[in-house]
Amino acid sequence: MIVSHRHRFIFIKTTKTAGSALELALAAECGPDDILAPLGREEAAWIREHRLPIPQNHVLPRARWSARDWLRLPFRGAPQLLDTHAGARAVRAEVGEAVWRDYFKFAFARNPWDRFLSLYHWHHRRPSRQRQRLSPSEFIDHPRTRRLDHHGWGAYTIEGQVAVDRVCRYEDLAGELAFLQQRLGFAAPIVMPRTKHQTRADRRPYREVLSAEDARRIGELFAAEIALMGYAF
Repeated sequence: MIVSHRHRFIFIKTTKTAGSALELALAAECGPDDILAPLGREEAAWIREHRLPIPQNHVLPRARWSARDWLRLPFRGAPQLLDTHAGARAVRAEVGEAVWRDYFKFAFARNPWDRFLSLYHWHHRRPSRQRQRLSPSEFIDHPRTRRLDHHGWGAYTIEGQVAVDRVCRYEDLAGELAFLQQRLGFAAPIVMPRTKHQTRADRRPYREVLSAEDARRIGELFAAEIALMGYAF
C-alpha cells in the first residue's frame, strides 16, 4: 500500500498480483511525506541494496494509540497507520475524502484460477508444508484461499462497488506499467524486480492442474471479480 503525496496517487495492494514488486518499483519515485507500508522478509535485501524508503510514515501517531496498543507494544511493536494490505475503505478513512477524491487510485486484478494456483505454490514453499502437501482441491477450502477474495475484490471495493479509478490487469502487466508511467508522470519506465519468482517450481498453466470441479468452485468464490473483469477458465 502506498499513498504518494508527491505524485498524488494511491496504490491499493492485492495479493498474488506482483504487488510487492510494484511497491518496490514505485517506492523509488516516492517523496519524504509519502506513506509506504512495510513489506516482507523476501524484499528486505532489495530494499537495503537500493536504499528505498520502505517502510515510511507508517506508524500510528502516539496520540492515537489505544490502551490495547500500549499493552501489545513489547510483543508487536508500534501500531501501524495503514498496513501493507490496507483496503480502500481503511485508506479513505485515513487520508480523508478530499485526498481520496483527488488522487489517482489503482489496484491490480488477476485471473482467479491462476491467482489461486500462485497462492497454492507460495503456501507450500516451505519444506514443512511440502511434507504435508495439500492437493489443489483440498487447498480450495484452506483459510488462505478464502482470504484471497478479501485481499482482491474486497480490497479495491467499498460496499460492493469499485472504489478505485483503475483496476489494472496482471495479464497485461507491461501495458499497465506503461500506462501507469504516463499517468503518474514518471520520467523513466517502471521496472519491477523479481524477488519471489524462485518459489514456484511447477510452471504448468492452471488449466493443466485444476479439474473441472476445482474450476467451478474457484469460480463461485470469485464470481464478483470474474464478472467485473470478464475472466474465464
